[in-house]
Amino acid sequence: MRKYNPYTAAFWFFLYGLVFVAPFGVAQLDQIPPEAFSGNVLLSWLYVVFISTLLVYILNILGLKFGSPSLVSIYIYTQPLLAALIAVLLGKDTFTAAMAAAALFIFTGVAMVSFSQKKRKQRIA
Repeated sequence: MRKYNPYTAAFWFFLYGLVFVAPFGVAQLDQIPPEAFSGNVLLSWLYVVFISTLLVYILNILGLKFGSPSLVSIYIYTQPLLAALIAVLLGKDTFTAAMAAAALFIFTGVAMVSFSQKKRKQRIA
């Protein structure tokens, strides 16, 4: 990712995604009644597309460009865990054994990546 402009990379990622996903979504678009597209719904859609998706992808690409892949992977893999924790704290979800197992797997994977990265740096030095 050091070679490419992060905005160009994000553009191509989303264009390829659009090409492969749009045929499935467009087929169902006519099932939504026009009155469902209120101002609040459109603003929510814009937020999801531009802030929580596009901006996050660009920040991850910038992280790969200027940081280390292991650091970016830690952020990427802990995002679902943090989202679940926030949902539980806000009372929108309940903590389950599946969540605990997922958290354990996430932390195990992050630890494995971090330790392997440290060993690699020690071998190089």
